Amino acid sequence: MKIKSFFNEPYLQYFASEITNERKPFLGYIFTIRTDYPYPIPLQYKEGFPKGKAEHYESLSNADLALKHFF
Repeated sequence: MKIKSFFNEPYLQYFASEITNERKPFLGYIFTIRTDYPYPIPLQYKEGFPKGKAEHYESLSNADLALKHFF
């Protein structure tokens, strides 16, 4: 699977597909990649998150959704 963007959701989905092929037990780790300034939101979620009081609120909501889909 080729990662098509630099957003958390496709990155985490790629990682999930890779770790399913690992022999058990194993240890894995991941560092998410898009929760920093300028806090981009994928187009499909552009209007889907509440604005919140902080500038980064939407970005964190997007990261939370990506983690939900990962687990």
